[in-house]
Amino acid sequence: MDDITDKLPSGFEVGRLGIRHSRRFWFSTLALTEGGTPDRLTEYHLDRVLLDCLGVGLHQAIQYLLSNTPSFELFEQWVVDIAGEPDPDQVMRFNMEYEHLSPCAEYSYRAEKNPDNAILTHSDMQFWHENGYIRISDLIDPALIMNACGAVWQAAGASPADNASWYLGSRSGIMIGLIQHPALEAIRRSPMIHRVFSELWDTGHLWASADRCSFHPPQTSIHAFQGPDLHWDVDVNHTVSLFTQGLVYLTDTPAEQGALTLVPGFHHRFQDWINDRGLNPQIDLEELHAQGSIPIAGKAGDLIIWHHWLPHGSRPNLGNLPRVVQYLNMYPMHLDYGDKAAMQQGQ
Repeated sequence: MDDITDKLPSGFEVGRLGIRHSRRFWFSTLALTEGGTPDRLTEYHLDRVLLDCLGVGLHQAIQYLLSNTPSFELFEQWVVDIAGEPDPDQVMRFNMEYEHLSPCAEYSYRAEKNPDNAILTHSDMQFWHENGYIRISDLIDPALIMNACGAVWQAAGASPADNASWYLGSRSGIMIGLIQHPALEAIRRSPMIHRVFSELWDTGHLWASADRCSFHPPQTSIHAFQGPDLHWDVDVNHTVSLFTQGLVYLTDTPAEQGALTLVPGFHHRFQDWINDRGLNPQIDLEELHAQGSIPIAGKAGDLIIWHHWLPHGSRPNLGNLPRVVQYLNMYPMHLDYGDKAAMQQGQ
């Protein structure tokens, strides 16, 4: 709606927290409650970076705004209440990158200058380019994994010794809305995880996502598999050529234990698949699985990263124990939306 778009605050307007884009995000999200759809074609990624900088989940923030329709001042206070005062250095970094200034030197990445220091081998990179995913082990202190796993069990209200408790509590499928927790933050701050993402992105100027977790108990005759089955977390008609997604297994996860399921190599076929189906293509799960879906087994502490064009999802947990996962991603602020987005913006 043009009138809504005309009223959008500038991205440079700030409140008490002093961070760019925050008032613009608040306004445009609340506009949805009045049927407004501001024209912000390539800004949703900036929303994500803003909230990750603040330590708040995207779904978490949108749900709060749409449910409470708060003033901007109350929105900022809510951020502080659940995530604490933002790190001034991170706010400064966000503002600099938002203004397209040079990122702070402390975030620079030079492993490409010294291949001997790289974590990913030439074979790893070949596998990544061919298959669109990679699994790396032994990056994280096992004690950190144990702490994070315990935090998810507690948030799920479940006990490893009480099978019945695995199915209690209010959850959205397998998802657990646990984000602001020191055990999860410790993993997000892992320099080794940052290093792997840096090698894939070929830059160290990355933001760590404030993501949720999942708790996926075994399927039973009463508790059937709730999904999500194969899907994409993108608007398939408006996407960038490269974006990553990732998770850390917090438990040993054999293939049959509801392991992450991907269609390797589909990123090479994604654009043709979409073009053949036109706008708003219906996802045919049987067809996608027939493209070669496989479960990705792993051990506690394994990091799995995949290209966002790969169909991905969970699968029925046919094992004896729950699968516990922390979702985690790292990415740069500025992405290449390509000619399609530029044409839609009239550029």
